[in-house]
Amino acid sequence: MLDRGLRALLAGAVLALSVSAALGQSLSDFKRSWETCQGADLKARVAACTELLEDRLSDGERVIVHGNRAIARRRLGDYPGAFADYGEALRIDPKNPYIRNNRAWAYYKSGRFEEGLADIELALAVAAPSAPWLDTRGHIYQALGRSARAYDDYHTAMRIGGEIWVKRYQCGMRNAGHFKGDLDGKLTAALLTALRACVADRKCDPLPDDDECRQLTS
Repeated sequence: MLDRGLRALLAGAVLALSVSAALGQSLSDFKRSWETCQGADLKARVAACTELLEDRLSDGERVIVHGNRAIARRRLGDYPGAFADYGEALRIDPKNPYIRNNRAWAYYKSGRFEEGLADIELALAVAAPSAPWLDTRGHIYQALGRSARAYDDYHTAMRIGGEIWVKRYQCGMRNAGHFKGDLDGKLTAALLTALRACVADRKCDPLPDDDECRQLTS
């Protein structure tokens, strides 16, 4: 699964034939490297993204490739490498909300909550709120002990995200032992009661990263 909203950025990326032609590569080879740079094999992704970054990419393409390599590096536990990639992507495109959000998530995962909050606030300041971004901020608020704000963000993420996101939270909180109902995608009073109990406990994650709950509709 692509991290926290980056799928939308990748969907808008268009590779120009002139790029691969200028490099003497076949278009099929170039596309293969591009696809691997988005793939599920994290080590292969890092290698493919690194190879692409040696080519003459546009600034927009470089932002995407750095963002993809950062995701893989973070999941592999290479936080210094991930932060270096996010920093380079933001040097090229400082206001990119997808990169800001994904770096905020990396900050959250590494325990740097205040830095993560600054990034996600910048993302939300330049683009309309989305379920992944509100979920990121909700996780950071919860880690900071700001349970009321965490609850509001998680609740809004479900309302914006609809049935898909409700199912994910149902799954996460059922796994955490707070929700006993079915994964039916319905935003019920019982689910919100479970959410209130969860956000009051910093050890409860209503939607863990990269688990089966996020894979429900991916």
